[in-house]
Amino acid sequence: MKKSRLLLSIILSISILLLNCSVFAEPIESELGFNEYGFKTLDKQLLAEEKLLGNMRAKSSNWETFPSKTNIDLEKVWTVKFSSTVNMENLDGIAIEKDNQFIPVRITKTKYDTITVQPIDSFSGNSEYTMRIFLNNGRKYKMNFYTKPEYRNADIEPNDNFMQANEIYLNETIIGELKSQNDNVDFYKIEIPSSGKLRIDGTQLDGGEIGITLYNEYGTDSNYIARDYSGQKVQIISGLEKGTYYIGVYNRSGYGAYELNLDFSKQTIANDNASNNYIKAEKISINDRITGHIGYTRSNGNVNTQDFYKIEIPSSGKLRIDGTQLDGGEIGITLYNEYGTDSNYIARDYSSQKVQIISGLDKGTYYIGVYNRSGYGAYELNLDFSKQTIANDNASNNYIKAEKISINDRITGHIGYTRSNGNVNTQDFYKIEIPSSGKLRIDGTQLDGGEIGITLYNEYGTDSNYITRDYSSQKVQIISDLDKGTYYIGVYNRSGYGAYELNLNFKE
Repeated sequence: MKKSRLLLSIILSISILLLNCSVFAEPIESELGFNEYGFKTLDKQLLAEEKLLGNMRAKSSNWETFPSKTNIDLEKVWTVKFSSTVNMENLDGIAIEKDNQFIPVRITKTKYDTITVQPIDSFSGNSEYTMRIFLNNGRKYKMNFYTKPEYRNADIEPNDNFMQANEIYLNETIIGELKSQNDNVDFYKIEIPSSGKLRIDGTQLDGGEIGITLYNEYGTDSNYIARDYSGQKVQIISGLEKGTYYIGVYNRSGYGAYELNLDFSKQTIANDNASNNYIKAEKISINDRITGHIGYTRSNGNVNTQDFYKIEIPSSGKLRIDGTQLDGGEIGITLYNEYGTDSNYIARDYSSQKVQIISGLDKGTYYIGVYNRSGYGAYELNLDFSKQTIANDNASNNYIKAEKISINDRITGHIGYTRSNGNVNTQDFYKIEIPSSGKLRIDGTQLDGGEIGITLYNEYGTDSNYITRDYSSQKVQIISDLDKGTYYIGVYNRSGYGAYELNLNFKE
């Protein structure tokens, strides 16, 4: 093992140096016998590039790895110096790989123990490469390296306003220059492909100060989105939706060259593209998981501050809505009745990264609003609806329309649920006929853990006509001696929502 590592001073001695190509000897590829991808042409198997790549992936654990290198020049030439115990015949190949493909290289012998490896074309900027070295004893070595950003001179005059703007691209670095009083601003145009975060770093390279401004699709002062003025180094970070935007670079003190670096990170969470008002809201399921984007600035300069969804509740039950801002900011959620306006909200939870609403609802149409409270990013809504399993006798909410029940009966109903018109079912009424003098017992139970109240009325079911009542417990009871006649029972919501049960027992 020591010997094989020594052999590998072969490589690293890869004295990873940037050499001046003009001092190299003439290429002697015919003597070395390497093909355009850096493999010995004598080895038929190595010529099958796809098979080789498959073999490398399958046996990735067999590679010995050297420390990676960063900030490599785009014209880099690699030098490999051999130890005295290894000669050129020990090499099966020296290849450079990018994105799972080998790139064309030129291999040159400069001394009896030294060769250079140079890409035929320049390396791409801001990219990852892997150098792989194969020995004929079966040992394999690799080293990753990362190139510098590729700077481009994008400052092509005239570009003094947004209509003359030069197009630049995401994730690149450009250079420009503000030269005189007549050239004190440069404009650039960028296309944002989808919702995401744009970071713009500007540097005045000659020690002066610049300012940068991010504009919407109209690059005028009344249409700016963000700016950072008067520094040698300036920065803007903004959440943007898909669209066209402009960047203005301004002279703040002194003329000179500047560098502009654009870094864009796409939002990876799917967007359901919800409407920003309840009228156009699309329907979602009552047991659904929804993802969306909020807080991003649009190319027209507006900010997506709210998303709306429509839900249909099939029967009385409990709806739970959990909302999460997935990028660390804060959101708010609001549950509305059949009209999704501020005067028609049922419940809300605001200004946290995680928010929650739990509400008892009757059958009907409702809306959910999601609101940006701080920052921009993706959010997730999780809806969970559990149907009320206890039957509802759909009692009237006043004594005049109350339906008759038996004096020895078991009644189930629902109370406390919010209706689609925004009202809450706070009371149910029942009518009973007492056939002769006797004793009536009424037992009431709130079956979901909340509290109810019951009231026994005379022939008029109003507050001034009550006979007796029991309020504000999960279990309530009335026992009353009654004469023959018509009476009413009122059941009232005292806390929570849910099902209830009434048991009536009459004895003469």
